[in-house]
Amino acid sequence: MRQHELKLNPLKCAFGVKAGNFLGFLVHQRGVEVDKNKAKAITEANPPTNKKELQRFLGRVNYLRRFISHLAGKTKEFSQVLKLKDSGEFKWEESHQRAFDVIKRYLSNPHVLMPPRPSYRRFLADHPSLDEFIGEQVGFPVCGVGVQPWELKFDGSMEYEALVIGLEILKDLGAREFLLITWDSQLVLKQLSAEFKCTSLSLAPYYTAASQILDDFEEVSLVHVPRQENWEADELAQSNGQAEVSNKVLIKILQKMMEENPRDWPKLLSETLWAYRTSKRTATRVSPFFHTFGHDAVLPLEIMVPSMRVAKQNELSLEHYNEAMIMDLEELDELRIQAYNALVLQKQKVARIYNKRVNKKIFHEGEIVWKAILPIGTKDRELGKWSLNWEGPFKVHKLLDGNAYRLSSLDGHPHKRCINGKYLKSYFPSMREEVGKSCK
Repeated sequence: MRQHELKLNPLKCAFGVKAGNFLGFLVHQRGVEVDKNKAKAITEANPPTNKKELQRFLGRVNYLRRFISHLAGKTKEFSQVLKLKDSGEFKWEESHQRAFDVIKRYLSNPHVLMPPRPSYRRFLADHPSLDEFIGEQVGFPVCGVGVQPWELKFDGSMEYEALVIGLEILKDLGAREFLLITWDSQLVLKQLSAEFKCTSLSLAPYYTAASQILDDFEEVSLVHVPRQENWEADELAQSNGQAEVSNKVLIKILQKMMEENPRDWPKLLSETLWAYRTSKRTATRVSPFFHTFGHDAVLPLEIMVPSMRVAKQNELSLEHYNEAMIMDLEELDELRIQAYNALVLQKQKVARIYNKRVNKKIFHEGEIVWKAILPIGTKDRELGKWSLNWEGPFKVHKLLDGNAYRLSSLDGHPHKRCINGKYLKSYFPSMREEVGKSCK
């Protein structure tokens, strides 16, 4: 404090305190807890009778969102009710009541928010894409031991590495009871259950580490979940892809801004981020800044030449202004849901337009087909640009899920690997073959 010339008022400071109430939360050596008075307003709340009461309830819940694991999934049932217009009829159904009771029951015994341990900080710094994944799927950094089984959910793309990380965290948290692992990769589950052998040299260290840690649990259940049902882990994997898309947009903006002097990119980075966060998106028609704070950013020009909203804000008292800001935050969840629905509709629209141009190929068992030479564009050294693009013919031996097929030779010997139908086309005899048959 002396080094930075900071001054404090002794009457407003307390030193040597091991626990205390700070900004409405209980802070102590273990971590941060929810103030019982804050949670009491939610746990003793009556079911809402109109849209306004539901928004008020969700606003209180949103204040404690850091202490509620997967809050978006728990409030998903209210999305249709929040979309109602003022003239619409408010219907409170059993599904809404169940979601309402789950939130109240969750906050009746809230967990303690704990900071990550140094080893986890170091690992998550090296693996930023797994930060949100680990925190969401194993309840970290919200830690607590209950009667429910420890559950790990994985997307197939993360494979063994994420499994080993999640198991190590559960082990350090003291979990030794029933463990439920759901995965959309049958290969990994079959290997862990000893039905398949792990013959890959690159996966062997992860397989060995996972098997050793699993032996420390009293009971382990491995469950396969179809990809279309594994939406929680899949959404997190997709969010990592969306972050990569955002990074590409930022790079494009930065490249345009530093054309004259590329060395100034560190100075222009903050301006690039500001432009990206405050610009409106085509699909949602609002900016990321709006989805965070509930209103658009005030530009410096609006202060120099007061805009309508700045003029109205200046007329409000401090109390009324705070109430207006709180109301914006209470309606923020509804606006986020609307933005999400708009994005889904846009993706569906793009998919419909794309699928109109796609002619789906369907083949039947026993049908004769050509197979594309993979990878596409492979050239023969001798033939060059006259190289063949298709090889065969082959016979369709078996139909698999996902428009996949297993081929066989014309003699009936099946191939080891399956192939997607987009790399196949129907076989038609050439004129030479037809003439040869007619001569015979």
